[in-house]
Amino acid sequence: LSRRQRQMCIRDRICTRIIKYALIPFYVIGGFCIIVALLLMLTPVVVMIFVGPTVAIVLSVIGWLGLLGAAPFAIAYIVRACSEGVQGKVLSVFAGIFQFFFTLDVIFVIILAVKDRSFMKAQKGYGVIQ
Repeated sequence: LSRRQRQMCIRDRICTRIIKYALIPFYVIGGFCIIVALLLMLTPVVVMIFVGPTVAIVLSVIGWLGLLGAAPFAIAYIVRACSEGVQGKVLSVFAGIFQFFFTLDVIFVIILAVKDRSFMKAQKGYGVIQ
């Protein structure tokens, strides 16, 4: 790869990690709001039996749309890392599929980041990367 392509790869990886790590508080706050909405269903107000699940569903859809908005960056990172030989095709397929499931997307980006870091250390050790 040329120097410019390597810089673009590094930028893509960093951007993907920042986006996915920034989703963690979003997941925590959204999950807390969903739990509160479902607990409100247990109050003696009759209308809350219908409002609680409705709010939980709406919040889940909003959260999934946010997840969907972050997926293209992660998928580009996964495809590029697979084409460079950083990880295998099986791991790349699973990581691509799990980009559309809550928390699994962040977990797989962390796994890929660890594999990427060890791959770069090995490349530097062999003198491939200057």
